[in-house]
Amino acid sequence: MSAVFESKQLDFPRLHGPAVGAGILRQSWKDFVVEEQLGFELTGAGEHVYLKIRKCGANTGWVSDRLAEFLELRYFDVGYAGKKDRHAVTTQWFSCWLPGLQEPDLSGLNIEGVELLDVVRHERKLRIGAHSGNRFRLQVTNLSGDQAMIEARLDAIRKTGFPNYFGKQRFGIDCNNLKHASMMFAGTKFARKKRGIYLSAARSWLFNQQVAAMIDAVSAKTVDEDSWKPDEKLWLYGLSPHRDITIPPLSPSDFEQWGKGLEEFKVKASERQIGIVPTDLKWTFNDDGLLLSFDLPPGAYATSLVQELIQFSDADDFGFDSRSGEKH
Repeated sequence: MSAVFESKQLDFPRLHGPAVGAGILRQSWKDFVVEEQLGFELTGAGEHVYLKIRKCGANTGWVSDRLAEFLELRYFDVGYAGKKDRHAVTTQWFSCWLPGLQEPDLSGLNIEGVELLDVVRHERKLRIGAHSGNRFRLQVTNLSGDQAMIEARLDAIRKTGFPNYFGKQRFGIDCNNLKHASMMFAGTKFARKKRGIYLSAARSWLFNQQVAAMIDAVSAKTVDEDSWKPDEKLWLYGLSPHRDITIPPLSPSDFEQWGKGLEEFKVKASERQIGIVPTDLKWTFNDDGLLLSFDLPPGAYATSLVQELIQFSDADDFGFDSRSGEKH
């Protein structure tokens, strides 16, 4: 495998043309707020205890493991609908399988950066993608650019959406997840948990490449309902789920080898929309810069919306103290 990856390769083309400004996203984790929209009512009865948690500077998977340890559960008995950003203030639900037990004593639950907001019983485990979406509130600081041009771009995004790229965080710092995926397809052995991360990064990269090629074929002057259909779907590479489905060929040869590698690891193909039209997109210019709020469906990245607007530095571009949320 000869593929070489650099961070600059994650600067995929924009649908509406060049960035109309610049700024900093997540100068503090308090600038990036996410609230999960569960989308269904909890019954109040059942074998699964749902915990509504607000976390700051903590990975979803790490919090899940700490909950399993505290409640003396197997790690897979704790469920969640999606992984939320670490460098952020995020609110989401976790389900814990506690059949036939009385309400657990959570008074001793003490996880750094975690606040317990609610506890409700439910009949089913919370699984990936089960939620209806996420509400975002983002503060962009150190903003530069013409306000009229920024508002015009935001209005265009509100009407026709933005490319549904997987965000840079999917690929790891300095593209390390992609580099390890390349090594794995060449025969390097990795732990099972790591393999899943690298396989996900590989197929996300291939999807982004497909969307980028489509964007390159669309002129910024002709972005309308005829030239851009965000609801259209492309295949995430892997084993075809049905014999009558043909996954389009890849190029160059390195990427074709990646497609074969995904099949060898028995990753099943799935579909993903090429674009997303945000719901309830609002913005306000303030003393700190630009405040954005909007809703996105599961799996869509807020950073991909911001990328369509401005060139920005993010949490991955500089260090954070996980407790204070401030740069160091």
